[in-house]
Amino acid sequence: MRIARVVIGVVLALPCAANAQTVPPGYVEIDGSKTPDQIPEHVMWSTGFETIAFLREKGITRHGPLTGLQLSPADRELLLEEVGRFKDRQAECHRAGIRLQTAMKGLEVAKIEKAMKANTLDCRVEMLDSKDRLLGRMSSEGATALATWMLNERLKVKSVIPKGDLEFYRLPR
Repeated sequence: MRIARVVIGVVLALPCAANAQTVPPGYVEIDGSKTPDQIPEHVMWSTGFETIAFLREKGITRHGPLTGLQLSPADRELLLEEVGRFKDRQAECHRAGIRLQTAMKGLEVAKIEKAMKANTLDCRVEMLDSKDRLLGRMSSEGATALATWMLNERLKVKSVIPKGDLEFYRLPR
């Protein structure tokens, strides 16, 4: 179903964690280890926040992937608070998408896709705005350390998306 492709391939635009052997016809793979500049900012920060949230849930915040992220206690607290808000916003964006899909049931697929993309774009913009506010509240050293860590993390991101949705994948920045 086309809506399922939109939800999975475009709206979520989740990085592909699996090491796929082949990219399906009509899809493109963007591999951050090869072309990090092709990983959009919203994907980089969302993936980084997801990683931090996961590690926090598992109690792995002083070791492993976060070892290279040297933050003062104050900056660390600001980051963890923002990660919590990110998860809350992400859940609300998902619920909003479900409400849209339910409310638009029976309408043309193109109309549903347009509404879902608008919701996704709004969620991306809000996340990037909150990231900017976070960096503005952190010490300059902390903001630099976090931005550097995120830039390094994008090297681990691999996304597989429909070719026709590549422009939307890159929005808003």
